[in-house]
Amino acid sequence: MEIKILNSILHKELRPWIMDTGHKNIAEKLRNTGSKEPKYLDDLKQQIKILVEDYPELSKWLDKKHNSASSITPLYFSTDLPDFKDVITKYYTLLISKEILRVFNAFLLKSDNWNSKVEIIYNTNILLKNIKALTKQVFNEILERGFEEEDIENNLSNFVLLYLKHSLITLYFSVQEVHKEVLEQVISVEDFYLLELGLSLSDIKEINFLGKASDTIQTKTDKKKLNFGFNGDIEKLKSALSRLDKLTDLIDGDTTSLNDLFNILTSKEIKPKSIKIRLNCETAIFRYIIDKLKPVFSNLKPISIEKTESFYSKNGVLITAQNLYSSKIENPKLKEDIDKIFKHLQ
Repeated sequence: MEIKILNSILHKELRPWIMDTGHKNIAEKLRNTGSKEPKYLDDLKQQIKILVEDYPELSKWLDKKHNSASSITPLYFSTDLPDFKDVITKYYTLLISKEILRVFNAFLLKSDNWNSKVEIIYNTNILLKNIKALTKQVFNEILERGFEEEDIENNLSNFVLLYLKHSLITLYFSVQEVHKEVLEQVISVEDFYLLELGLSLSDIKEINFLGKASDTIQTKTDKKKLNFGFNGDIEKLKSALSRLDKLTDLIDGDTTSLNDLFNILTSKEIKPKSIKIRLNCETAIFRYIIDKLKPVFSNLKPISIEKTESFYSKNGVLITAQNLYSSKIENPKLKEDIDKIFKHLQ
């Protein structure tokens, strides 16, 4: 996943030391962007496009990005950043903060379609590698310029480099947090500063964990309830579950009823641990069935299943997202017969 605009601030057309700070169009861009915080990813992308409209390559690159009406999710980490002092520093704070937010939400959107542990690890590590590389390059630029954090008051380049560095660090740890439970290697803030940037503990700038969007306490009007987002035909789902149970021994009939499974799948709000669904089939078969069910659910994902704390394997072990990622195979037992049942669900 590219971070082209952020790279251009250090290496290409958006470098602050070549920016025409007296350009009147900058104020016009800020007016056109507006002060309203966008609610959806498409609106955020449009604001960024206004800010880079004088740069055809960046503008065309943005146009190619996938359009989405998805709601914006805030970064999971934050830190104190310098306040803008004038039009040009306001331009850079808006550009950096909005692009950081867009990259994070584009990553979240893409990760919804990654079905295997290998795919998640591979794509997450690519983005983390790109963010870390740019952070190191920004840090080296700061070193070469020999300025301290206090030297930003009257120097645009210093201000932008500092703002960019700390913003990239919050982006790095926010991205790492998304699939933290399946990543093979997770780095701490301390090690990022010590091992990657070569700094001492006294140089670490505190970053604050705000929590993942689904875990954050919100007002009643915007609180996101835990559910699988069923949006299909109820009778077709009941029929499919019944046939799947007969075919695969989907659930343990001694401890779980088919009605329990139906209720948790279609519930508007799932209370964790409120019900126990014990499988009687292999986890690989259950994972395949989950993937086949996805077209009629908006949130039937491994991490959502884990959060219910309600699903147990045939051996009585609580099923986690990692269990499901590890169990994904292309051709589980009874695949062809399962596929025939799902033709009925369509």
